[in-house]
Amino acid sequence: MVKKIEKRQKDILDDLKDHSAGDKAFVIGASYLLDVCSRAVELFDAESTKVEQKRYLIDFILWNATLDGEKLQFNLKEPFEAVIALSKTGKWYARTDSNRRPSVPKTDALIR
Repeated sequence: MVKKIEKRQKDILDDLKDHSAGDKAFVIGASYLLDVCSRAVELFDAESTKVEQKRYLIDFILWNATLDGEKLQFNLKEPFEAVIALSKTGKWYARTDSNRRPSVPKTDALIR
């Protein structure tokens, strides 16, 4: 019985470690994504940026890019499409907290 509980405890701790690593990877990825979004024009227009780097940036952000005469037709890859949609609406907090509590002025400022 004790062995069974200890094994279960170890499994739960391993799961927790895996989830924590996933959370950290998500934060790093989201940070990188927002950095690329905010600096895309700067990165693309910089004189030091090579053609291969520009091509990589375009491939990273766009899919199905084609030229129609002199006009570029394209679709944004996810999550860039979502970032653009959210920037147009201004609603970055799409869902409400599932644990509704009384309003606290200090934290309310974060979502307004």
